[in-house]
Amino acid sequence: MNHPESQEQQALFSWAEYAKGLHPELGLLYHIPNGGKRDKLEAARLKLEGVKAGVPDLCLPVARGGYHGLYIELKAGKNKATPLQRRWITALEQEGYASAVCTGWEQAAATLIDYLGIRGEELCSPSMRKSGGDGLPPSGMRRKAIAIDFDGCLCENQYPEIGAPNWPVIQRAKREQGEGAGLILWTCREGKLLEEAVKACEEWGLTFDAVNESLPEWQRVFRNNPRKVGATEYWDDQAVRVNASNAI
Repeated sequence: MNHPESQEQQALFSWAEYAKGLHPELGLLYHIPNGGKRDKLEAARLKLEGVKAGVPDLCLPVARGGYHGLYIELKAGKNKATPLQRRWITALEQEGYASAVCTGWEQAAATLIDYLGIRGEELCSPSMRKSGGDGLPPSGMRRKAIAIDFDGCLCENQYPEIGAPNWPVIQRAKREQGEGAGLILWTCREGKLLEEAVKACEEWGLTFDAVNESLPEWQRVFRNNPRKVGATEYWDDQAVRVNASNAI
């Protein structure tokens, strides 16, 4: 009997077994056996033991980029996630987990690489970088990125001078970075004024993963470096959140 998703999963674990020699975290990847055909008695027993329909196929219990771990629903061919599987993915994301639906073992392997922040191409063939649908890797797989304004946010707005440090914001930023997030200094300052801002932050114990540009891994994932930096969160004292309820 042909089991295409089983074949994709076996291929993924063969790759992970090899790859864990370089990256031991991949040895923690495991399968959640919720699929397959079972008779009624077996299905009833498993349900009593806590097996639940819709739970993603794979789990990597490794914290990265502000996420507790990664869940992957692995599909083959034209198969799509069911509404129940989508609900599980949404619930897991709300609880702080990264999750993705991947088609084929190579996309799943690329997702694991992106999630772990593995640099270099030693584990990644060109075809593994091909993603389905809109041409981008699955959502939620990028390291959490926080773009932080300088004047008025990290310090009092005394532009072009350097204002007094805003310690609560600085400490929050350092805590986020310690939990795996990437920090971007996001400011209108240029040239000497920008250098002064970076130096001031260093004196306050705050260093950045990027300055006025997206994180390197975000540039790699999206294959661009746009004028507007890409980020999960934007911290700005002048920010106004606009949505359907307050736009009119």
